[in-house]
Amino acid sequence: MTATDSGFPVARGAASGVCAWLGGYLLVYLLTASAVRTSTLAQLIASVTGGDEWRVVGWLFYGAHLSPSTVPELFGGETVNLVSAMNDVSALLVVVPPALLFLAGVAVRIGEPRLPTTAAAIHGLAVVLGYLPAALVGLILLTVDASGLSAGPTPVSAIGLVGVVYPAAFGPLGALVGNRL
Repeated sequence: MTATDSGFPVARGAASGVCAWLGGYLLVYLLTASAVRTSTLAQLIASVTGGDEWRVVGWLFYGAHLSPSTVPELFGGETVNLVSAMNDVSALLVVVPPALLFLAGVAVRIGEPRLPTTAAAIHGLAVVLGYLPAALVGLILLTVDASGLSAGPTPVSAIGLVGVVYPAAFGPLGALVGNRL
């Protein structure tokens, strides 16, 4: 384990967090890409934002964290969670981020010497070190400003919910399990 002098798993947590974010986006892409291609709402949004299907999937990924997106002014500049429009897979989508963040927390502690419960949970917070930067990069890449129309994840919830709250909640839970393995 690469760690600081205190034994906090900085590198392992950051790597686990980035992997959880990338894996989550990939899973959401695999689950929703075909629906995005055929959904009238998603096609309309994609056409206004330049036809970038991957961006709409990204909004769904952020929506799976309960983070809304601002849709183009064409729709009144409304803030919505697009996951609710994906009836077929919406329940599955909201499970993806917690499950992968839980696994990232397990990865932080598995195979390491057992720690007291509180210390193991604190180690699980290291997942934030990778997930937050990935969420920030995602926010930048998924935000579109074309022809005066702005669309994308809402910054406060993208940073707060996606980047901090979710990994800080589920990483430590996984670390508690990983601490026992």
